[in-house]
Amino acid sequence: MNSTFHYVDGVCGSGKTYAAVREIADLVKAGTSVIYATSTKILLKQTQEDFDDLGVQTHLMISPDVQSDTAKQSSVVRKL
Repeated sequence: MNSTFHYVDGVCGSGKTYAAVREIADLVKAGTSVIYATSTKILLKQTQEDFDDLGVQTHLMISPDVQSDTAKQSSVVRKL
């Protein structure tokens, strides 16, 4: 399997999520499976609404609150 990872970084309000949602929507519509991760539940839910508006079916997986970023990542990986 060939995997590609994209990392987006920028200041708040620069359009990171806007650009990512449209790129991901195109990939999903072309048959690619995508995992989208963000650091806040609020942003994750807002992003899901953006996908809904574009007709892209999504499934949310929210990790339980944990102390460290490493623990958060491990929690999500276990769920996958």
